[in-house]
Amino acid sequence: MPEDAKAKQAGSNGGKARLLTLDDLDRRTQAYQRTAEILEGVMSDMGGADRCTTLERSLAESVAVMGAMIRDLEVRFLKGEAVDITEYTALINARRREATTIGLKRRARDVTPNIEEYQRAYSRTGAA
Repeated sequence: MPEDAKAKQAGSNGGKARLLTLDDLDRRTQAYQRTAEILEGVMSDMGGADRCTTLERSLAESVAVMGAMIRDLEVRFLKGEAVDITEYTALINARRREATTIGLKRRARDVTPNIEEYQRAYSRTGAA
Protein backbone atom coordinates (compact mmCIF):
# COMPACT_ATOMS: atom_id res chain seq x y z
CA MET A 1 0.00 0.00 0.00
CA PRO A 2 1.46 3.41 -0.92
CA GLU A 3 2.54 5.63 1.98
CA ASP A 4 -0.04 8.37 1.23
CA ALA A 5 -2.85 5.78 1.28
CA LYS A 6 -1.57 4.45 4.61
CA ALA A 7 -1.55 7.99 6.01
CA LYS A 8 -5.13 8.61 4.84
CA GLN A 9 -6.25 5.29 6.25
CA ALA A 10 -4.56 5.87 9.60
CA GLY A 11 -5.74 9.47 9.87
CA SER A 12 -3.74 12.50 10.83
CA ASN A 13 -3.32 11.54 14.49
CA GLY A 14 -0.43 9.10 14.09
CA GLY A 15 -2.45 6.00 13.38
CA LYS A 16 -4.69 6.18 16.44
CA ALA A 17 -8.36 5.82 15.70
CA ARG A 18 -10.48 8.80 16.71
CA LEU A 19 -14.09 7.82 17.01
CA LEU A 20 -16.66 10.55 16.62
CA THR A 21 -19.73 10.89 18.81
CA LEU A 22 -22.88 12.98 18.64
CA ASP A 23 -21.11 15.41 20.96
CA ASP A 24 -18.57 16.14 18.19
CA LEU A 25 -21.24 17.52 15.84
CA ASP A 26 -22.30 21.09 15.20
CA ARG A 27 -25.49 21.27 17.21
CA ARG A 28 -26.90 23.98 14.96
CA THR A 29 -27.47 21.68 11.99
CA GLN A 30 -30.96 20.44 11.24
CA ALA A 31 -29.67 16.87 11.12
CA TYR A 32 -28.29 17.13 14.66
CA GLN A 33 -31.38 18.88 15.95
CA ARG A 34 -33.70 16.25 14.47
CA THR A 35 -31.54 13.45 15.86
CA ALA A 36 -31.46 15.08 19.31
CA GLU A 37 -35.24 15.56 19.23
CA ILE A 38 -35.84 11.91 18.41
CA LEU A 39 -33.27 10.76 20.97
CA GLU A 40 -34.91 12.86 23.68
CA GLY A 41 -38.31 11.35 22.84
CA VAL A 42 -36.99 7.79 22.80
CA MET A 43 -35.16 8.27 26.10
CA SER A 44 -38.31 9.76 27.63
CA ASP A 45 -40.33 6.79 26.41
CA MET A 46 -37.78 4.52 28.08
CA GLY A 47 -38.35 6.22 31.44
CA GLY A 48 -35.57 8.79 31.20
CA ALA A 49 -31.87 8.70 30.41
CA ASP A 50 -31.01 7.97 34.04
CA ARG A 51 -32.95 4.70 33.89
CA CYS A 52 -31.33 3.35 30.71
CA THR A 53 -28.43 0.97 30.46
CA THR A 54 -25.44 1.82 28.31
CA LEU A 55 -26.63 -0.59 25.64
CA GLU A 56 -30.15 0.87 25.69
CA ARG A 57 -28.70 4.37 25.24
CA SER A 58 -26.56 3.17 22.34
CA LEU A 59 -29.59 1.57 20.68
CA ALA A 60 -31.63 4.72 21.28
CA GLU A 61 -28.92 6.81 19.60
CA SER A 62 -28.95 4.46 16.59
CA VAL A 63 -32.73 4.71 16.37
CA ALA A 64 -32.50 8.50 16.52
CA VAL A 65 -29.85 8.75 13.80
CA MET A 66 -31.77 6.37 11.55
CA GLY A 67 -34.93 8.37 12.22
CA ALA A 68 -33.24 11.56 11.05
CA MET A 69 -31.90 9.80 7.94
CA ILE A 70 -35.34 8.38 7.16
CA ARG A 71 -36.96 11.79 7.52
CA ASP A 72 -34.34 13.27 5.17
CA LEU A 73 -35.10 10.65 2.52
CA GLU A 74 -38.85 11.18 2.93
CA VAL A 75 -38.57 14.93 2.49
CA ARG A 76 -36.33 14.51 -0.55
CA PHE A 77 -38.91 12.13 -2.07
CA LEU A 78 -41.76 14.57 -1.37
CA LYS A 79 -39.73 17.36 -3.03
CA GLY A 80 -39.56 15.24 -6.16
CA GLU A 81 -35.93 14.22 -5.80
CA ALA A 82 -34.76 10.72 -6.63
CA VAL A 83 -34.54 8.49 -3.57
CA ASP A 84 -32.97 5.06 -3.37
CA ILE A 85 -35.92 2.94 -2.22
CA THR A 86 -33.57 0.12 -1.20
CA GLU A 87 -31.69 2.47 1.12
CA TYR A 88 -34.99 3.80 2.49
CA THR A 89 -36.49 0.38 3.21
CA ALA A 90 -33.21 -0.88 4.69
CA LEU A 91 -33.22 2.05 7.11
CA ILE A 92 -36.88 1.51 7.98
CA ASN A 93 -36.27 -2.17 8.70
CA ALA A 94 -33.09 -1.54 10.68
CA ARG A 95 -34.83 1.10 12.80
CA ARG A 96 -37.76 -1.23 13.46
CA ARG A 97 -35.42 -4.03 14.55
CA GLU A 98 -33.49 -1.73 16.89
CA ALA A 99 -36.70 -0.19 18.24
CA THR A 100 -38.14 -3.65 18.85
CA THR A 101 -34.99 -4.57 20.76
CA ILE A 102 -35.32 -1.62 23.15
CA GLY A 103 -39.12 -1.83 23.28
CA LEU A 104 -41.88 0.00 21.50
CA LYS A 105 -43.97 0.82 24.56
CA ARG A 106 -43.49 3.68 26.97
CA ARG A 107 -42.14 2.76 30.36
CA ALA A 108 -43.85 4.26 33.35
CA ARG A 109 -41.57 6.19 35.61
CA ASP A 110 -42.19 5.78 39.33
CA VAL A 111 -42.67 9.28 40.70
CA THR A 112 -43.77 8.17 44.16
CA PRO A 113 -41.47 9.79 46.72
CA ASN A 114 -39.68 7.50 49.11
CA ILE A 115 -40.48 7.86 52.80
CA GLU A 116 -37.50 10.17 53.50
CA GLU A 117 -38.49 12.56 50.70
CA TYR A 118 -42.09 12.54 51.92
CA GLN A 119 -41.03 13.31 55.50
CA ARG A 120 -38.77 16.17 54.37
CA ALA A 121 -41.51 17.68 52.22
CA TYR A 122 -44.08 17.25 55.02
CA SER A 123 -41.82 18.80 57.65
CA ARG A 124 -41.12 21.83 55.42
CA THR A 125 -44.80 22.47 54.74
CA GLY A 126 -45.86 21.64 58.31
CA ALA A 127 -43.27 24.01 59.79
CA ALA A 128 -44.29 26.91 57.56
